[in-house]
Amino acid sequence: MLGQDNQNNGKLMVLKVATHDLDKKKLDHPVFKVLEKNDKSQWVETGTVPSVAGRLAKLDVKSFDWEGETFYTASLLIKDDAAEESYLVDFKVGNLMNKGILNSLLNIDTEKDIKIGLYTSKGGFPSGSVRQSEEMVRWKFDKTELPEVQETTFKGRVMRDYSLVEKFFVEKLKEFGAKLTSGEVPAKSATPVEKSKAKKEVVKKQDNVKAAQQDELDALSSGSSDQDDLF
Repeated sequence: MLGQDNQNNGKLMVLKVATHDLDKKKLDHPVFKVLEKNDKSQWVETGTVPSVAGRLAKLDVKSFDWEGETFYTASLLIKDDAAEESYLVDFKVGNLMNKGILNSLLNIDTEKDIKIGLYTSKGGFPSGSVRQSEEMVRWKFDKTELPEVQETTFKGRVMRDYSLVEKFFVEKLKEFGAKLTSGEVPAKSATPVEKSKAKKEVVKKQDNVKAAQQDELDALSSGSSDQDDLF
């Protein structure tokens, strides 16, 4: 389910990660922007949430070219069977915050639901975590297992090239996505217990939404600092 009240059942929603507002001002906490189709079949923003939960049904790696460079995104389809909602969310593979999320996704138990949450780290940086059964999912690969980050100095400034790391994750995500689609790592639907829990967690009054989301942010950031500096 989404990290706030949502009464729309049986809908497909698009989630977009946002760290800045429309005026390019940094947000206090990163969020998912929620887009839904209106009665004119137009995608419109209907709110923001700090997290999304459900079973990972599909993961595709997509690429696009821009000004001579190739960029990659991991496109996730997450289904919440209890709430009868599906969510499409893209994570840019080259983004440092997203690498942490994707690294954890590679290490999930695919028979359990996942919860992806966004928060601000103790160091003040946008961060994300993946949880299953209320426990943080550790990263699949630690720093020693990743390709070396290339460093060059330009006008006295150290420049870091993460392209080898990005290529590494693109290949691992493609492998994982193929296995997930083929059923080699089957996903499991939400149980009746999870459905009951989801109903209890629905916030019915707008005045309670902000408080609930703050609790959510506190929970997401709890115990996460030891992974914040691995990239």
